[in-house]
Amino acid sequence: MTEKKIFKIQRGIVMNSKERMLKILNGIIPDRIAKGEVMYHPKIVDEALGLETKKDYGNALAAWMYEEMGREEFEKQLKFRKLINSDLIAVFPTFSLSEVKKIDNKKVVKDIFGNIITIIENESKIDHVIKTPQDLETYEFPDVSKFGYKNIELWSKNSDLCVFPITDSSIFGVWFNLTGFENYMVWFYKEREKLVKFMKKYVEYNVELAKECFKHGGDIILIGDDIASNLGTFIRPDDMRKYFFPLLKWQIKELKKALGVPVVFHSDGDLNDIMDDFVDAGIDALISLQSFCNMDIKYLKEKYGSKITLWGNIDLGRLLELGTPEQVKQVVKETIRVAAPGGRYVLSTDNSPALPSIPTKNILAMYEAGEEYGNYPIDYKVDTELYRTFIKSWR
Repeated sequence: MTEKKIFKIQRGIVMNSKERMLKILNGIIPDRIAKGEVMYHPKIVDEALGLETKKDYGNALAAWMYEEMGREEFEKQLKFRKLINSDLIAVFPTFSLSEVKKIDNKKVVKDIFGNIITIIENESKIDHVIKTPQDLETYEFPDVSKFGYKNIELWSKNSDLCVFPITDSSIFGVWFNLTGFENYMVWFYKEREKLVKFMKKYVEYNVELAKECFKHGGDIILIGDDIASNLGTFIRPDDMRKYFFPLLKWQIKELKKALGVPVVFHSDGDLNDIMDDFVDAGIDALISLQSFCNMDIKYLKEKYGSKITLWGNIDLGRLLELGTPEQVKQVVKETIRVAAPGGRYVLSTDNSPALPSIPTKNILAMYEAGEEYGNYPIDYKVDTELYRTFIKSWR
């Protein structure tokens, strides 16, 4: 089939970032592919802008999640995104931290959920508030109005980027924010009734949190919920279909009904066993697509590329961290040729360049290649498959 028979095509128009993202998520071919990450380590931003770098940036990921952004930092982040011609910004409702104490270079804080968090460079140690199965029945969620929404407002009012407020679903969100991973997995099999009831409450809570986010801005909702490892899903696929996906399907339906916006889902890991379930749940895009975890972009495009938007797949740990700019550009060229025809592709890494070890020159090379090869129609020839060397199955 030709592109015209599968997709609506819009050509000859230069779109802004919001228009471009909405077209891509709705299966309409845009002027060019969209590009962008959830976050970039501030060292990458400083180096790309020719600014002096710091010895210690602290915990950049924790800052992105938990802290309000100052105007100076915002201007720097915006300038960087304009440099690479990014289309989007992903923004957390901030967790309203209150400082408990400081030990040497470690800051100990209490978050909005009641967790005690020790923040170290590139690491956070969390003492979770829910410690027993009985706590699942008595825990009271904080009022959604108590979160911080200034970052969402800042980006929505002062940039033309497509703004993605980030909320959770019922696996990663529960164990990361409330129970811890080990308790969650043990209770799923030993205290299932209590945990599943709590999962439902948490999904309902996150629908309300998303609604509150959109009072302050936003264009598209991003559900961030890591559900898999290199070997596959943390919970057996059959159990996922019985307990997780009905909740996700309800969540997406409620979000679309209340907000009228697309919903995209992020997870790392090998998701091959549940790709059909994602489609059935109604997601508009799947973010990350880790090549290191057997997420083969050619196979995914052939089977799912007309149903959902594929977002990512540029290997982070081996190609971007250890490769050369020339190799990066070649893989981007190949990936766009495989994934972008017919629309429904967003260029990004297969996780997020959130660590200072990623060479800035490789990030810039990736986005330069996106500019060179990402304009529609995508019809150039590629005779190499370097990208396939980064696909790995652990099974």
